[in-house]
Formats: sequence, C-alpha cells, structure tokens
Amino acid sequence: MTTAAFGTVATTGVDLGKLSDSNINLLGRASATKSSGTLQGVTSTSSLTLPAAEPPYVNFWYGYTISVEVSGQTETRIISAYSSGRVVTVVPAFSSTPTVGSYTIKGTLMEYRVSALSFPTEGDDEPSNVLFIRTAQDYDDSSFGQGILTGTTHGISACEAASYSSCSEWVSVQSPGYIDTNLFGFSASNPGGSDNCDRYLTDSQTSSNCPSHLIFEEGTGVTAVASVTGSRCFITGACGEGANVNVGLLQASVEIYVREFLSADMDYTYANSV
Repeated sequence: MTTAAFGTVATTGVDLGKLSDSNINLLGRASATKSSGTLQGVTSTSSLTLPAAEPPYVNFWYGYTISVEVSGQTETRIISAYSSGRVVTVVPAFSSTPTVGSYTIKGTLMEYRVSALSFPTEGDDEPSNVLFIRTAQDYDDSSFGQGILTGTTHGISACEAASYSSCSEWVSVQSPGYIDTNLFGFSASNPGGSDNCDRYLTDSQTSSNCPSHLIFEEGTGVTAVASVTGSRCFITGACGEGANVNVGLLQASVEIYVREFLSADMDYTYANSV
C-alpha cells in the first residue's frame, strides 16, 4: 500500500516519467526512529534481548532495523525475528558481539525493485531478471551507493530472479557500499552471482559514476565508453559483445520501484522512478 507521499512521487515527473529532482529522494522516504533504549542482554552476534519496556508480541519489530555499538562503531542490521520474550534476531550477524548498551530501532524496511528494459547489443537482448533489495537506509540519489547501500556498516537483503514469486535465494549481507550483485553473496548458479548478463552494477568506484562499458548502435556498431564520474548508469557484467573482452553493456531504461516491506506474503503497490 503506497502512502500519500509515494503517490506524489509516482505522479510528479518530467521527461519520460522520470521523477523531478525535487522529488527523487522521496522515493525511499526518510526512515523514522520507532524506539530506543538500553539492551537487556546480548546472546550472540545475531541475538539481542530488549528491555521490558518493549512490546511482548511475536514479530512486533519484524522488518525494522536495529542499530547498536559494535567494536566502537555503530552497526545496523535487519530484524528478521522478534519473540514474545523481546529477543531480536538480526540478519546478517553483526561483525562481532555487540556492546550491552544503547540501541535504536528504525523503520520500516523498504523494498526496491530494479529492472532494465534492455542492454543494446547486435541482437538487442532483454534482461530476463529483476533485482530486489531490502534496506531501511534513506534514499539519496546523488550519493555513492544511492543512500540505500551507502556505507558498509548496515545490513541489506537481496534477490535476483525473473519475478518476485520466483525468488528462491534471498541473501542477507553487510552492504558493500554500492549496487553490485556480484558482491551480494549469491551462489554462482543464481542470477547475479556471476559476471555475465544478469549482473547489475553501478557506482563501482568511490563516487557516483557510470562505469566503463560497451554500447551498440545501429550503423555505428560497438563503441567503448569510459567511466564518467557524477553521472550514474547501470551496466551488466561481461555480456554480448563485451563477453570476449570482459566488459559490461549499458542497461537501458532502468526503472526503480519501491514499497514498504511488511510481510513475506504482501501484495502492496510499488511507487516508481524511471
């Protein structure tokens, strides 16, 4: 179910339906602090006990994120389970055992759907898979990692498949800092797990950029395009004309949709950016 703000974002656009610059960062909506306090205890790198002030209801905080101190820095993870005993389970596990100190719960988790219309080749191939990313990070279009993957101290979950219902491998990992399905931990046999046409990649350096790639144009043929800083694009892995030279192709007409992640069997609407 989209909110009123999402409705504004989805319908306020410029050329070809692209969101206007004044609205693009509303795509993911700012995450709000829902609760905070002091941990009652820490069982492991993935299990924490909250104080008695928290609600004793199963899965009450499921789909939110929790931030705690780990080895002197703040790390954020996705809450994958919450018990009536106020025990939080997170994915992925924290990098080491958290300090029994303060915590902050934010949410809700947002789920992004990234797809492309084609990657121009001599055969004008069409991508067969869609990328889904779950994160509670605020969307920031101009940031390296687009906000949702910016930084390497928070957890994300991801799947790449032909459709949402076809997702058979959801992975939960510490963010690599930018979108690159080869860094998400997919198995090699799963879409996104190898350097091929199923790979989604952008912002591959230390600032927002369009990575070097090949494009194919009728009458011109194959052209090599150098990386451009400050201009974002999505590319494939080594694919089509780029397979023999280990270079990706430009993903054409990339679309990003978003919705709140509320449950595993939800049927809610995505708001979109083109």
